[in-house]
Amino acid sequence: MATPTPGPPAQSDAAARQAVRGVLDEYRQAFESRNADALRAVQPGVDYDAIKGEFARVKSYTLRLDVKSITVSGATARAECVVTYQPNPSPAGKLPPVATVF
Repeated sequence: MATPTPGPPAQSDAAARQAVRGVLDEYRQAFESRNADALRAVQPGVDYDAIKGEFARVKSYTLRLDVKSITVSGATARAECVVTYQPNPSPAGKLPPVATVF
């Protein structure tokens, strides 16, 4: 009977959470640099044409991303966050923080 070949070592829970935080930081950087291609790389389902239009209408973006929880189960992770989008110039009215799950 053949002995099973061990696979790659499992990523520790802390390392997996840190990797998720890295992806969230890429998301923030994509907004702040107004880079629709970078945003699509991190969030493939984004409406690319709409976000390109949004980025073209503003001079800058500041994004605050407050991570409330990160759960990891195998190859799947879930990050619950509150995101505050601050475009410059701001649209009429104030943009409230948005509860977001990634």
